[in-house]
Amino acid sequence: MEYSMDLVSSLRNKKVKVTEIPKWGRYLRKKWENNFANNLSDKEKKSIYLYDDG
Repeated sequence: MEYSMDLVSSLRNKKVKVTEIPKWGRYLRKKWENNFANNLSDKEKKSIYLYDDG
């Protein structure tokens, strides 16, 4: 979570509009996985930290 706060601050400092959606991380990650990483194996997904919580 700390990383995401740093990321949000960094983006806002660059004048990027950021909308935080609490508790939607798991849902959005699954949507992203289904649309963009569906062809990857479980090993490949782990290698890009797709399931990393921290």
